[in-house]
Amino acid sequence: MRRAEVLPIIRFHAPDGGKLRHAHQHRHWLLHCWKQLSLRRDVQRIDYYFVSRETISDLHKKFLSDDRETDILTFDYGESAEIFICPSVIREHAQRYQTTFAMEMRRVMIHGVLHMLGFDDSEESAQEAMRHIEDFCLEEWKNCFT
Repeated sequence: MRRAEVLPIIRFHAPDGGKLRHAHQHRHWLLHCWKQLSLRRDVQRIDYYFVSRETISDLHKKFLSDDRETDILTFDYGESAEIFICPSVIREHAQRYQTTFAMEMRRVMIHGVLHMLGFDDSEESAQEAMRHIEDFCLEEWKNCFT
């Protein structure tokens, strides 16, 4: 008998009860990528929090002892995870890398998932591998909705 596939529940939290635009599409795409990439079956929930620059900086310093600015932090607790994303930093990165805000947001969202799947971007060669998989997932966005 074949086991049913278990996928995590994905929730989005914005400040002041705001909503992520196209949350249903993002959830569908993230789960599609999860199925394509995942060997982990123990994750039950992923919560994305969209936070201010100040909040993400405080978290980065408190938990990673790092004063540098970041766009995303992933906290993997085994059966669940919290992914903190700073839209204002992503907007700046989109301009710097000459891409759209939506594309950079999706790249960062999948980047957090890749960390949960065991990918590490602390070395340059690992960064290239993660970028390759991010690009694959960004292409999958097109496949999900065209």
